[in-house]
Amino acid sequence: MNGVDMFVNQGALAFNKWTEICPDRKRMKQTVLSLLEK
Repeated sequence: MNGVDMFVNQGALAFNKWTEICPDRKRMKQTVLSLLEK
């Protein structure tokens, strides 16, 4: 398992927690997409 896989895995876990905390999924999705573009 390389660093990228680990990063993606951690990101998925954080994302799941974030979806529980922040129900505004549309805005959240836009935020995540803008972060990924950087």
